[in-house]
Amino acid sequence: MQFADLIKLLLLGAIWGSSYLFMKLALPLTGAFFTSAARIVIGTVFILLLAFVKKQLPDFKSNYKAFLLAGLLNLIVPYASITYASRYVTASTGATLNATTPIFTLLLAAVFLNEKITVRKIAGICLGIVGVVVLVGWNSHPQPASAFKGTALCLFAAVAYASANIYTRINFKNLGALQIVTGQMLFSSLLLLPVALPLSITIHLTANTVVIILCLALLSTVAGYLLYFQLVQSAGPVKASLVTFIIPVFAFCWSSLFFNEPVTGNLLVSFLLIASGLVCILYPLRGNKQQ
Repeated sequence: MQFADLIKLLLLGAIWGSSYLFMKLALPLTGAFFTSAARIVIGTVFILLLAFVKKQLPDFKSNYKAFLLAGLLNLIVPYASITYASRYVTASTGATLNATTPIFTLLLAAVFLNEKITVRKIAGICLGIVGVVVLVGWNSHPQPASAFKGTALCLFAAVAYASANIYTRINFKNLGALQIVTGQMLFSSLLLLPVALPLSITIHLTANTVVIILCLALLSTVAGYLLYFQLVQSAGPVKASLVTFIIPVFAFCWSSLFFNEPVTGNLLVSFLLIASGLVCILYPLRGNKQQ
């Protein structure tokens, strides 16, 4: 990996790791639904402008149904779930649980894309499951029901992201990455606006609230997606997927720095188990590309 790509990878991890911090800050101010809706709608404006300038606007009419479902799976459901979950779990816990997305993607790919599951991948899935169990259950004190609720919401978001990955691979084979993001963000916004606009009347927007939502929309969503696509083009999708391991690390740092959230032993062990599982799934052994 080139040095410039390494910098992009670390920057992307820092940006997406910070999104858990912003969502936790926004939740008590604007609620899970409005936060997610505002993030998507504002981000859509800038993504549309970019696609227009680059002359990469997709054929909205032919793909509107697919864009609607993709937006629901890749944006609305996970954003709302993770934001709501931040009421019950720490930012670092949410990021660690979200790192299970490739594991769910593998399982869904085996069902819908007939991809082969090897022994190495099965080992990776098992490590990921153990990692989640350790994070949720390995504690000297009984866990409140709210902690399990937060965990379930984060895992639900991971399943939604994984479903979106599979759906995109099946339905958008002839579209570029920017076209896919533009389409799904636009139709997600159209779906959210009728509900978000009346809701905005009941929300008291302060300067701090606006800054937080803009950070989510412009930094975490627009800048994050653009940086990721640049990384995929310059370093390849496999190396770009390394960001999965980096996001929780930055989430640990941001949550400890700004929220004084403790980085517990079970959180670290869980992250290492899930990361090891992802290594088994994403990166085959040298000299054995089929494994």
